[in-house]
Amino acid sequence: MINLVFSPSWFYGFDIVFEILGVIVTLLIAFYSIRLYKFSGKENRGYLHLGLVFLAFAGSFLAKVATNFVLYYHETVMGTIGEVVIKYNLVHKSNFFLQAGYDLHRFLMLLGLLGMYWLISKSQEKEHLPIFSYFIFVIALFSFNTYYVFHLTAAVLLIYIAKHYYNICFCPSNKNKRMIHAHLNFMAFFLMLLSQVSFIFVWANKAIYVIAETLQLAGFIIFLLNIILLVFGHGKKKNKN
Repeated sequence: MINLVFSPSWFYGFDIVFEILGVIVTLLIAFYSIRLYKFSGKENRGYLHLGLVFLAFAGSFLAKVATNFVLYYHETVMGTIGEVVIKYNLVHKSNFFLQAGYDLHRFLMLLGLLGMYWLISKSQEKEHLPIFSYFIFVIALFSFNTYYVFHLTAAVLLIYIAKHYYNICFCPSNKNKRMIHAHLNFMAFFLMLLSQVSFIFVWANKAIYVIAETLQLAGFIIFLLNIILLVFGHGKKKNKN
């Protein structure tokens, strides 16, 4: 039987709260990114693309929230009813929704990470984007039974994203400059990287799931704080002008 519940029993419900907070945080990042796009006179389309990236993340969290609601209801009913004929009907009706929900969650998460990598790498080869999107779709679709493939792919993308900000933060030519935003971004994506690596080892101990969820949410919150600082910075400049 496929194990879909990685959370320890005492954390049931709390992880849904974490995912709902993830939806709120990522939607706020998307909102503030679009505001930055407007502050820049719509010249810097990078902020608009950043907003779209975090809308994908928000959709990913939303899909996981909906899936977990069904999954935990399914687990509760199983525990209450026990091994009777109705078990087959429950599984038959919920399996498709569960797989579709997890596939959508994983696809949107990987699509957001790919979009983030594409944004910071400033790649001009846009014709390659559909190909990468296809491979991400395949990984999301076929990682339902092997969850670690999804987390490993996410970790690889996050390594490149974190490395980008690491190079900015610790480049010798930047040592005399204020790099607070780059440092916050590096910290945010490094925490997200640690969360994906932690998710891989949930099989060893379900308590690791709680650590991974906390690291992931902390990473998004730090990125949100950084975006808010940028918005206020641009707002002050606009008022002065």
